[in-house]
Formats: sequence, structure tokens, C-alpha cells
Amino acid sequence: PDLIQLKVLFTAQAGEHLFETPLTENQTLTSQADGKLLLEAEISDTQELRWWLSGFGSAVEVVEPVGLRTFFESEAELLVKSYFS
Repeated sequence: PDLIQLKVLFTAQAGEHLFETPLTENQTLTSQADGKLLLEAEISDTQELRWWLSGFGSAVEVVEPVGLRTFFESEAELLVKSYFS
């Protein structure tokens, strides 16, 4: 799998565990003005990563890379079609 520069925004509650249980050794966590946590890390783009991120539902927003963000945008559109059609 390709290494990506991951940037993800978590709600404070959803991301709190990352201080004690890091996703990677090279991660950085930055508190944002709106209370969210920005996770930045170099990591492999795997199905496991995508599954893990999906588990946070609306408590997470993939910022970068664009390809991964686009994947989650498509998933969200499919969910809307499933629930609202």
C-alpha cells in the first residue's frame, strides 16, 4: 500500500483516545480553535485504515489526501441514497 500524508479532523471526544493510543509513532495531534483535534500522520492507505476511519462516522472528517477524502464523500453519498431514497 502507498504511504499517504493523512490529515483528519476528529471531534474532541472521538479523538481523545489518540493521545494515549496513537495511530502511528509519527502522528501529531493539534487542538483546533473549534475544539476539534487535527491528526496528521504518515501511514499506509489500507482497507484497515479506511474501516477504522469509517467507524467514527460523523465524528471524523478526512481533510487530506484528496483521494481518500473523495472516497469518503462517495461513501457518504451512497449512505444518503440508502437512507433517503
